[in-house]
Amino acid sequence: MNSIVRGVLSAAMLLILSVFSNVSCAYQADAQPAETNQTPLPHQSIASEGTVTVGGNKIPYLAETGLMNLNTSDVQEPVISLFYVAYFKKTQRGDRIRPITFIYNGGPGSASVWLHMAALGPKRVALIPPQTNQLTSTPLKDNAFSLLDVSDLVFIDAPGTGYSRFISNAGSAEERAQQKADSAKSVYSIRGDAGAFTQFIVQFLTTYQR
Repeated sequence: MNSIVRGVLSAAMLLILSVFSNVSCAYQADAQPAETNQTPLPHQSIASEGTVTVGGNKIPYLAETGLMNLNTSDVQEPVISLFYVAYFKKTQRGDRIRPITFIYNGGPGSASVWLHMAALGPKRVALIPPQTNQLTSTPLKDNAFSLLDVSDLVFIDAPGTGYSRFISNAGSAEERAQQKADSAKSVYSIRGDAGAFTQFIVQFLTTYQR
């Protein structure tokens, strides 16, 4: 069997597995209990430490991931909760005037995962060659092209993508669904998209005193 035929068969098998996986996930989702009232959680984050070598220099950094709720004027309003991963270079001075770069895909549609794990983050996925037809685990390695040597980095998932969520604490499921739909409508536009990211950046800079 030549390599072209083998590649076509491999692609077909992956497509079949993907279809069955989606059907299984849909069935499990239907089997789950009805949605309950949601209460937005306060800003919280989890931190860890690591190192990366860029340009021959070893850079220690603090990695922090969390959810930040966009501020609203009314506590009864639905909340847009944005997920982020931030990298801060560790310096002896704890320099707060160091440049900081916010990175995200334009929404709606895609989270920042590929900008994070394949382009600009301190680690990147070591992608296997497209000719490989064996499914294996994909290791991470230092990203020699990361921007962390010159700027701190914050990767943001656009509203409705990745781990970012629309949250409503309305009393009924119908009201929650309507409020979430209204929230999505408010940001699924050029101005709304830009406004959500602008608000996140302002709140982030304020929270982290940058």
